[in-house]
Amino acid sequence: MLFQISSILGGLLVIENLQIAISSVYHDFGCQSIMKIFPGFRPEYICAICILFILVPIRTAGLEAHPNFLLNSVDHPLVVEGRKAFTEGRFQESAALLSNALKIYPTTGSIYNLRGMAYEMMNQDQKALEDYRKTLEIDPDNYEAMENLAGIYENKGGPVTEAIELYKRALALDPRPAWKNVLPVWIAILETRLKPETATAVGCWNLANRQATNGKTKEAESLYSRAINLNPNLYQAYFGRGLIRLKTGDLKGALADFDQTGSLAPFSRGWLVHRGIVHKRMGDREKALEDFQQAIVLDPTDPLAFYELATMLEEKKEFEAASELYQRALKLRPDPSLRKLIERNKLKKESRIDEISFPTDIVCLNSD
Repeated sequence: MLFQISSILGGLLVIENLQIAISSVYHDFGCQSIMKIFPGFRPEYICAICILFILVPIRTAGLEAHPNFLLNSVDHPLVVEGRKAFTEGRFQESAALLSNALKIYPTTGSIYNLRGMAYEMMNQDQKALEDYRKTLEIDPDNYEAMENLAGIYENKGGPVTEAIELYKRALALDPRPAWKNVLPVWIAILETRLKPETATAVGCWNLANRQATNGKTKEAESLYSRAINLNPNLYQAYFGRGLIRLKTGDLKGALADFDQTGSLAPFSRGWLVHRGIVHKRMGDREKALEDFQQAIVLDPTDPLAFYELATMLEEKKEFEAASELYQRALKLRPDPSLRKLIERNKLKKESRIDEISFPTDIVCLNSD
């Protein structure tokens, strides 16, 4: 029987690769459903019968002008060109090509997924979401669509729980080693979003920053301390708490925090210049001068370091050197409060006023 069917097929259409034809029909015309109706039939018999009864009407309807009808849709020229356009960054063209391909293969999830990626690259997130969802409707095991859909949820403020579930499903299906490594990290990051901010060190640190910005120094200090307890290596929490303690006058506490910041992250910005401010307030001018000089070496783009060093030189009556440092600080685009202090200092110098009666550090201004 199969021989007879194959002979008929040979007279109907020259098929270079019968396996491609069978798989296309099996995929596009629901032969799995036929197998459920006729469980005794072997798949290749059913596929051959499907080809027979599909090709005959096509030929009689005059549709032989579509020689690529039985090609696996992934290999269809429109899809190939669409994929090429995508890899070359021609996303609008890619989406158009894939849309035409979907007119021929409206039930092929991989094409919807690729078009969704093109839409996403054009910042058309809603269209991308629709295509990824359509992909999963057609092919529930398409792990690429799961990852793409979860990625939009993650980055655009979508449902976190659904993103986590999609990533977990993809992790079980995706065979690629790189994704086996990265998906658990993304899942862990998203799971932290479901926890209260105070449950993690980074969450406490973020919340402390907001409290400090709002002037709630006591609450901020407490949250920085909690962040440190949860993660003793979070140097940003030591630095933030040091700023709070400096502002509230706890100089010994601030000094300890800045020392710890430097111990954990010696090349991070800000800790040296603020430690110098602590030393200056404690009356240790020598250590303050040393810290300001090292701060400039560490970060020659920090206007605060130049300003603080200039004030030290001005105290020593080295006005020309101080003036040069003020100029360099202004060129580094300081924030408005620092700019105001620099310009006031320059004005006093130009007016030949040697002694400066207003505060010479701005940590409190920066923290307000």
